[in-house]
Amino acid sequence: MRLYEISAQQVADIIMIPDLQELSAKGRVNATKALAGRRVRVTYIEEEQGYVIITVTPLDDP
Repeated sequence: MRLYEISAQQVADIIMIPDLQELSAKGRVNATKALAGRRVRVTYIEEEQGYVIITVTPLDDP
């Protein structure tokens, strides 16, 4: 996340209030949201204790 300057709070916002949410392979979820003029995708799984973030990927060039 540091590489793309995406904070943990922004990741939490994407998971909680995504613009688009899609089911992925192996029970994963892709949540996408526009942040500061660019789209960001968070891939995660939900477990009993909370969320496990798998990837955080900007979809647009900065």
